[in-house]
Amino acid sequence: MPSPPASAPSWLRRLIGYCLRHRFDLFGAFGAAVAGALVSVSVPLVIKHVIDIVSQPVPPGGSRPSVAPWVALLVAAALLQYGLTFGRRFT
Repeated sequence: MPSPPASAPSWLRRLIGYCLRHRFDLFGAFGAAVAGALVSVSVPLVIKHVIDIVSQPVPPGGSRPSVAPWVALLVAAALLQYGLTFGRRFT
């Protein structure tokens, strides 16, 4: 009686094997995705801070703090998000 054939590796095991042949691309895309998610999470927190600054009453004889650095941070976050998305899709 012949022995049963060896079972083929599962699809997940084969996929991992194929992916690990391209480790730089795999980890680069994963790192860009994680960094992009962190940037996306931080944007609403910056917007909340800007809204808090603008909604505070102006003290008598004083002035409201500038929101220009926070707007510049939002623009930088948008550019960083663009670069990370490009890097993730490119790899």
